[in-house]
Amino acid sequence: MKFTDHAIDRMKKRKVTEAEVREALSNSEDLFLDVHTGYFVAVRKKDGKWLIVVFDREEIVTVVVTSKFKIVENRVKSGRWIRV
Repeated sequence: MKFTDHAIDRMKKRKVTEAEVREALSNSEDLFLDVHTGYFVAVRKKDGKWLIVVFDREEIVTVVVTSKFKIVENRVKSGRWIRV
């Protein structure tokens, strides 16, 4: 699976390694489908924060690190993300 330029840029800014992203994909705590974009979203806890990896079958689209799980909860509650 390849990384978009956007994902690589976000990983550098957020100090996330390729290995951490791949670990989140293979061992996510939760996996969602974003019904608006069609992308999958893997969520994994990392060092007390949440690592969110947005991807499709071919590439990693973006990577987010947040201390607020509420981001995930709000998207699930609104129906935008559904558990896979």
